[in-house]
Formats: sequence, structure tokens, C-alpha cells
Amino acid sequence: MKAPREILHERLAARRAGWLDVRSDLRHFALINYTLPPERQGADLIVCLDTSSSMAIADLGPGATGAELDRFTAAREFATAFGRDNRHDRVGAVVFARYADLVCPPTLDRAVFAELLGRAQL
Repeated sequence: MKAPREILHERLAARRAGWLDVRSDLRHFALINYTLPPERQGADLIVCLDTSSSMAIADLGPGATGAELDRFTAAREFATAFGRDNRHDRVGAVVFARYADLVCPPTLDRAVFAELLGRAQL
């Protein structure tokens, strides 16, 4: 094993000659500890939307169009925004009244989720 002084002299001589001691440079580089940010693991989220007759009541005040907003429309708009905001999660939708129906299986495609949820009716 070479003494540290000998290694230093060899590296200086190699650099003076225009050569790089790749082996020692790589060894130095390998000692640097790089940590990557952890990848976020997404979850499977299912939005459950009530389609019973009680959701037709327009008691939530004026909506974006100025008309009275019913419960179903408000819940559907909220669910669409919820799906859009959870970018790392797969989002799906189930509608229910007396029985439950799968509207959208869990997906990362936000446009499909919004389209299928937009088709849900009372």
C-alpha cells in the first residue's frame, strides 16, 4: 500500500503531464453521499358520490352561473377538483343511491376521471 504522500506526488505528476488519475478521482467521487428525494408513493382514492333524491335540493346558494346550486352539482364539482389536486394518487369514483355503481376505476388520467364523473346523474 502506498503512503498518502506518494499518492499525492503521483497525482500531481499526472496532472502536470496533462493526465488525470481517473481511478483516484472516481474513488474520491464515490465517497460523496448523494441522497435523492424520496419518491412519493401514491394512494388509491375512491370518491363516493350520493345520487339519491335528497341531493337534488338546491339549498347551497348561488353557484358560478348565478343559479341556485344543488347538493349533487356542488359535490360533483368538489370531487372533480379533489381528483385534479391529488396528482400522485390514483382517483376513482363510485355513485350510490340504493345501490352502488363504479363510475370510474382508479386512474391517474385526470381528464378521464373528470369526464366520467361529469356523466353521473341523479
